[in-house]
Amino acid sequence: MGTGKSLVGKILAKKTGLIFVDTDELIVEQAGKSVNSIFEEDGEWIFRQIETKVILGICKNKGQVISTGGGAVTVEGNLNIMKESGLLVALTASPDAILNRIKDEGHRPLLKADNSKRTIEELLFKRQVFYKQADVIIDTTDISPDVVAEKILKLKLPDRLKWKQ
Repeated sequence: MGTGKSLVGKILAKKTGLIFVDTDELIVEQAGKSVNSIFEEDGEWIFRQIETKVILGICKNKGQVISTGGGAVTVEGNLNIMKESGLLVALTASPDAILNRIKDEGHRPLLKADNSKRTIEELLFKRQVFYKQADVIIDTTDISPDVVAEKILKLKLPDRLKWKQ
């Protein structure tokens, strides 16, 4: 969260002609309510179940740039599904940078705590084992989304992946 996944994804999609897909948007569409509402009314476990169904569905398709929530890789099986379907890029940032980027947003259900910075640090610590399994890790702390997108575009991709259709 707050690392630029959605923004960088949209930039990449525009530059490559691929379709941009945001799993949170699809989850909201399928559930008929906001991510916050799902967390508050049904809990994180139900949210993760819906998220996994969405990931299974979209990873069957080609020609996409997909942005997932930061916790998607923590659910058993999701990481492998994503890696098998394409290039998995993890965007990271320092806790201070993340907090600065999201401090005015009210739609972060995992940050409804007294100490948001501590919560961010704890989430990053718990999730780092999963993030380290990405094909590429880019720290976005001090670089713009456009620069992040350019770094990704310059990657040498496996033959099975193409930027242009």
